[in-house]
Amino acid sequence: MSQPKEDALALWGVVRSWWARGWLRVPLLVVAVFLAYWPCLQGGFVWDDDAWTLQLAGLFQNLSGLGVIWSRLTALQQFYPLTATSFWLDYQLWGFWTAPYHVENVLLHLLAAWLFWKLLKRLEVAGAGLAAGILALHPLMVESVAWITERKNVLSLALFLGASLAYGRFANFWRTPTACGLRRRAVDRTAAAVGQASRLRWFRGRDALMAGGTPAPLPAGALAPSGDQAPSRRDWRAYGWALLLFLGADLAKATAFAFPAVVLLLCWWKRGRLRWRADVLPTLPFFAVSIGLGLVTSWLERTHVGAKGPDWEISFAERCLVAGRALWFYVGKLLWPADLCFIYPRWAPEARSLAGWLWPLAVLVALASLWLLRRRIGRGPLAGALFFVGTLLPLLGFVNGYFMRYSFVCDHWCYLPSLGLIALGAALVARLAERGQRPAVAYGFGAIVLPVLTVLTFRQSAMYSDAETLYRTTLAKNPKADLAQNNLGLLLLKARQVDEAIVCFRRAVESRPSSAHAHNNLANALRLTGQLREAAGHYETALKLEPDNPGTCSNLAMLLAASPDAALRNGARAVALAQRANQLTGGSNAVVLGALAAAYAEDGRFAQAVATARRALELAFQGQNSQLAQVLQMQLELYEAGSPFHEPARADTPGRQGDE
Repeated sequence: MSQPKEDALALWGVVRSWWARGWLRVPLLVVAVFLAYWPCLQGGFVWDDDAWTLQLAGLFQNLSGLGVIWSRLTALQQFYPLTATSFWLDYQLWGFWTAPYHVENVLLHLLAAWLFWKLLKRLEVAGAGLAAGILALHPLMVESVAWITERKNVLSLALFLGASLAYGRFANFWRTPTACGLRRRAVDRTAAAVGQASRLRWFRGRDALMAGGTPAPLPAGALAPSGDQAPSRRDWRAYGWALLLFLGADLAKATAFAFPAVVLLLCWWKRGRLRWRADVLPTLPFFAVSIGLGLVTSWLERTHVGAKGPDWEISFAERCLVAGRALWFYVGKLLWPADLCFIYPRWAPEARSLAGWLWPLAVLVALASLWLLRRRIGRGPLAGALFFVGTLLPLLGFVNGYFMRYSFVCDHWCYLPSLGLIALGAALVARLAERGQRPAVAYGFGAIVLPVLTVLTFRQSAMYSDAETLYRTTLAKNPKADLAQNNLGLLLLKARQVDEAIVCFRRAVESRPSSAHAHNNLANALRLTGQLREAAGHYETALKLEPDNPGTCSNLAMLLAASPDAALRNGARAVALAQRANQLTGGSNAVVLGALAAAYAEDGRFAQAVATARRALELAFQGQNSQLAQVLQMQLELYEAGSPFHEPARADTPGRQGDE
């Protein structure tokens, strides 16, 4: 054989060895993931990101703020203090420069994919590498990775998988290679020794029997169980790590709640049964953590975030319809990730519709079929399906979530649950290749599918380059997404593109007439163009829909106190509205106090107007809002002179309250 050919074969052997060991696959996957998420790496903050970053700037200044994050349930949108701590650390390192935030999300996502591969390998699931690649590159995961606020998801999943590996070591889902090898060698040596002794004693027993005596009993060691059946000591250190990692996962995001049920599912899958003392009893502390933090999350979602009201008044039957359709929606997006959207259209569940019941019925039929076929095809497919359904259960409409007011489905809700179906699909491909004795089929499938997913993820992640791109892309796919209409209108209003903002707010009002935010924002824009009577009408509508919104109360109070149209002015009602807004904001909002001062002046109560305006001016200086301070100073001089403040014919007052 020629030297070049020998060198080529040697090189091919090295490449195959490196590929088998992961030395090539891992770097290729890392490069592919960063390429796929490149469009969003320089992206800024988008919707809800400010609630976890900019709005927490006061808590990010020092260690006392970190203490508040961990000790006060309502300090955050939700009680996810571990996620907020990661943002606290980000602020200490690079302030609000967003690029590192995005890079960290991608790295956590890669860590989750690696832990997923490691878990599947330990569980001896075929196609583990393919499953990890699909998780890392599937476009359905983009919302969890590219959206900064969903640090909650990627951090929680990485900790969830770490806890699964630790608990698996404790519960002996598998044996570590070292322990397995040592145990097997020890059993082999014992078996050889026992076998030799048994043969000698058997011959002696035979001779004794032939002589009329009693044969010696078989040595006890000869009946020792095999290595696979031998009892093993439990690793309680691994149990402690599992509990700690699960607690972290739940404090990063409550979607980790299902962990104790998942480990019981794994016990049943690997052993075919559950034992109370060995399997169920150790999970009770995990269930206590899960239930306790779950109740806290549910309470905060209703009382603090605002997941209550007409948008959530859905009967149990309708929630079952939502759940059935949502489950198949996610299955479809995993199999064919086309038309992914930030906000999907919200459908109307009809309990009287027979067609609507086909969705939940199909779920029950699928699960029942996998149960009946478990002896023929194994318990694995049923375990994967139950993992998918079980981890999605609270996100299917049975528990109120704030985002349900806009849509019943959301890409980032499927981040953790998708692991069950991804593992099942990858295992199916690998098993079919093995049965056909064509392992190249599995590699070929990955070589085709993973690059396609990379391209789709690249295109999807571009949505998150900035807020305006996100909202415009969403509206192109879902023109009735009132959240996107509202927020795009606010961006345009900030950029002084008032006419275009009004168009956005009118689409938002038409899409959701019951949205107080949309009416309030439209009224703000109309005031800037001098359409005061129409603005007043939308403020009144917003107030009827949401009586305790301080922004709406303050805005309407200012209009009634300072309108250039004398027919609209009403000092007494302006005072009542402004006092209510001031009460709701705890007397600490400079804009609200400015409106209250204007209302007092219109009502002829100038002493109170002066005192209130001075307090508002003090807060404006403290907040370093020089533009607002300038306006308040001018108004204060009027009140001191015994004159009310009236806006010019086309008002452009800084500091007006917005929403969303």
